[in-house]
Amino acid sequence: MLSAQTNYYLIDTTGINISALEKNDQHLLDSVLPLANSASHDSILIQHIDFLAENCWDEVLWPRYNQMLIEIADRNLIKEYNTTFLSFKASAISNIGLMFDNQGKTVLAIENYKAALVLFEKIGDKKGTSSPINNLGKVYYNIGDIEKALSYYLKALKLREDFGEEEKTIVVNNNIAKVYQEQGEDSVSEFYFRKALKTSLKYNNKHVQAITHHHLGKVFYRKNQLDSALVYYKISYQLRKEIGHKHGMAESLHSMGSLYTSIDREDEAFAAYDLSLKILEGTNYLNGFISAKSGLATLYFQRGENQKALTLAESAFEYAQKIGFPDVIKKTSGLLSEIYAAVGKFEKALEMQILRIQMRDSLVNLDNTKSVYKQQVDFNFQQKEQALIIEEEKRKLISRQEKEKKNLIITFISIGLLLLIGFTVFLYNRFRLIKKQNALIEEQKRVVDEQQVKLVGINDELSSKNEMITDSIFYAKKIQKAILPDLAPFREYVQDIFVFSQPKDIVSGDFYWGYRTEKEILFTVADCTGHGVPGAFMSLIGSNILDKIVGEMNITRPDLILEQLSKEIYTRLQAENDADVKDGMDLVMCSVNLETKKLQLAGAYNPMYIVRDKEIIQFKTDRYQLGNPDHLENKNITLQTFDLKTDDILYLFSDGFPDQKGGEKGKKYFYQPFRELLIKNSGLSLAEQKVNFGKELEAWKGEKEQMDDILIMGLKI
Repeated sequence: MLSAQTNYYLIDTTGINISALEKNDQHLLDSVLPLANSASHDSILIQHIDFLAENCWDEVLWPRYNQMLIEIADRNLIKEYNTTFLSFKASAISNIGLMFDNQGKTVLAIENYKAALVLFEKIGDKKGTSSPINNLGKVYYNIGDIEKALSYYLKALKLREDFGEEEKTIVVNNNIAKVYQEQGEDSVSEFYFRKALKTSLKYNNKHVQAITHHHLGKVFYRKNQLDSALVYYKISYQLRKEIGHKHGMAESLHSMGSLYTSIDREDEAFAAYDLSLKILEGTNYLNGFISAKSGLATLYFQRGENQKALTLAESAFEYAQKIGFPDVIKKTSGLLSEIYAAVGKFEKALEMQILRIQMRDSLVNLDNTKSVYKQQVDFNFQQKEQALIIEEEKRKLISRQEKEKKNLIITFISIGLLLLIGFTVFLYNRFRLIKKQNALIEEQKRVVDEQQVKLVGINDELSSKNEMITDSIFYAKKIQKAILPDLAPFREYVQDIFVFSQPKDIVSGDFYWGYRTEKEILFTVADCTGHGVPGAFMSLIGSNILDKIVGEMNITRPDLILEQLSKEIYTRLQAENDADVKDGMDLVMCSVNLETKKLQLAGAYNPMYIVRDKEIIQFKTDRYQLGNPDHLENKNITLQTFDLKTDDILYLFSDGFPDQKGGEKGKKYFYQPFRELLIKNSGLSLAEQKVNFGKELEAWKGEKEQMDDILIMGLKI
């Protein structure tokens, strides 16, 4: 039974001004503590305390309620083994690891996360393991081990998706996005951020909405779209202010201060950094103090107030050494080196510059990881080659020894007793030689055995990495499938609809897309450059851009959509001014007015067919390369219109089916037989048509390899 409580707050409140807490934390205490104080048993009390520990933002209260969770669990576990109490204890230990992480105590953080993970695994709580796994990803990200961080994040995301914890995937998607943002993969990063934002809006999770807005601001900042970046930073700050998250408020202010500094709005930059320091008073958020003091030091240094700059920069550097993150030490030591040089302290300036270079060289990135992987493969090949050479030498040596032994026997018989003494001496010498040779052989055998053991280890490691890469590609397929629109809503406005999709590899470079406005439905089938992983990335970019054009910019006329799509592709793929980049996509964009049945369409290379009363109507589109700067300036996209009738069947498709080689002569299927197949199938239901496409493809292709991704969409009006 629950022991008597003498304190309403249930914890030691020494040093805590309850009346000064943020409104959200005060409301939380007022709502939960009456229930906790009236709990009749520890099994009920621990649930209320866990809710406080998970939702309280005050950095003094939060650790104490987590410590209380451990105390409640321990006093019950002494009596009997109970998986429920063990699960709560594991959660609390993971939370305490997060506290150490925020304080820059990396080793303690990792120890707590791993201890929590062991407890969850001990009781078979796979669902619970996702939290410490995600936190381990975060701490490895902070110390620069990008490969380990991404591996832990992907494990946590898979666990939360497998258990249907959609709301908890928000944080992990944000973390994955930050990894890709750090590596300069802005398109992939933006996709994960927007995915997290969409889910956080669904669950009204203001904490994650704030994080996502902040990082999307960083995406716009990297693109030099500073007005958009500032808007996202301000939204992030306001959301964090509403929930009383001081660390987050400071982080948003730091980004605003950095932006203001870059555009010479010094007064606003000073105000942002000063407010950040006031908010952080009384907290242990060392990263926040470093950012604010470094920002202020930079501003004072630019003004020539070197003494103020030096005091702030030294304080920031002292905090950076405490948390020990290489990237933070690199930045603070670099700033301090410049200021020392300006005030004439050249020895200290040199010392800081050397430290900055050391930190720069110690940072781990994905390019280094790829280089190490290549070196391991090369080493593997060299070791195998060396093992074969040693084995051949060993065989030759044994063969020579056998031959020499035979010669000795013949010599012994011929010479006989007269040469007994000489034979004895000779035999002794040969014995010593053979002993040395045997010793050499044994040594060579030992070396070969050791090398074989190393090769087995390297092969196991490579197998593990290959398995991880394959798992990642299958997970990419799951992501790609998730962004494709659901066909169910379209069936409200058409008689029926089908999509026949058969990628060449695991993931596809072809994709379909759809959108519903008040008066019309829009849909397209697109064929991106390439197939497999590169094509899949292009499909993510294309779908993302179309959502933005129609959903955010409210452009719904097909020709205008394609013109804007062409501009966006050029902007994103030509960011490095690489004239050789030819990535893009072919597609036809359709719009059907739900009241008038008026069809509007525009396309780039891809045609579109309508089957009406067993006759085919062809719509050819423009020879227009999306993303080509010459076409952007010198070509227009044609808008075509057509009046639809009931039972008309619209077919949109990529070139994969007509271009597939097969038959007896191994030739392409071609478009004329493809049109005849559409007419032949048009009398069937769309579900039967989809099956027939699969049968026809397999019959034509036979044992031949699939040439390209295949995608066909059919809609019956």
